[in-house]
This record gives sequence, structure tokens and C-alpha cells, in this order.
Amino acid sequence: SEKFWKDHPAWRELNFRGEPVHASWRFPVALTDTACLKEVKDMYRSFLLQHDWDGVNIAELYFEAGTDGPENSNLMTPMHLSARAEFKKLYGFDPTFLFDINSEYYWKNNAYAWNRYEEYRVGRLTKLHEEFLSMIEEIKYEKPHLDIVLTVMDNVGNPELRKNHGVDALRVNELKKKYNFTLQIED
Repeated sequence: SEKFWKDHPAWRELNFRGEPVHASWRFPVALTDTACLKEVKDMYRSFLLQHDWDGVNIAELYFEAGTDGPENSNLMTPMHLSARAEFKKLYGFDPTFLFDINSEYYWKNNAYAWNRYEEYRVGRLTKLHEEFLSMIEEIKYEKPHLDIVLTVMDNVGNPELRKNHGVDALRVNELKKKYNFTLQIED
């Protein structure tokens, strides 16, 4: 929410320059930050428990980017310090180098480096879906009737969405092996 974004400036999602990203109607926060994710989950848990809902739809959970993906590096996320540290630990370089034209990791000249970042985003986004599914499963002990829908963008019909937003509907669908939910594809 805009209020959460304004109340927690340290948790605002950033671009590679360290500037807060506010691309459209969304106010992206750094769900790669453990404290931020915990606060968001606690907030949603409380909200879901306070009311007599028949279900919950987890939608619009993706990383920010323009329609042209890495071409518009000012919108490419995640680049919060938490994501940068996690990525560097996994792959050995700071993902901000992907957008430094003088870097050996510059995305236009180093497909291997870009593919690592794309895979990181897909994996992290899938893990975030699992985090929210797990939280809702806990709520279902008190509200067993709660139905779960995951709405994800259609990267099967629109493959650029994987590169641009870290969305992989087939990978998210694999979570059905562990959680009971309906997958709704957004086109």
C-alpha cells in the first residue's frame, strides 16, 4: 500500500542507482528484506483473520520493470540492498553491474550474467509465492473454508514477462505439489 511504502522508506524497492522505484500504481517494497517480508506477512495475516473471508487471491506479485525489461534499467527490480547482497552471495557479483555499460557483467554483452539475474528473480518470486501460501495455510487452521487463488501473469503466452518481471507460471504451478490453490493466469 502507499501508506506502508511511505511509513517504511528503508524498505522501498530500489533501482540500480539506489533510487526508490515507483513505476505506476504500485508502491513496491523490498520483499527480499527479511524484516519487510515479516511485517507484510504479519499485516496480511491480521487482515485475513479479522474478517470472515471465503477466500484470498494472491495477485500482482512480481518484480517491477518496464514493458521493455532491462532496456529501462530505472525500473528493474529487485535492487534493494537485501537483494543485492543475496544475489552477490549466490553469483559472485553485484547485480547493479548488469546496468553499468563499462562492467564485464553489462547485460547486453554478457548473456550468462543476465541469465543468472533472471533466474534469481524467478526463483525469488516463486519463493515469495510459497511464503504467502505457507502463511495462508497456517490461517486455514482457524479458517478451513478459506479458498486460495494465485493470479500470475501469462509468461507462457508472453515469454518476455519472465525476462521483464521474473514471472514463471509453470514454476509457480509446481507449488501445487505442496499447497492446494487455484492458478489463475492473467493475460
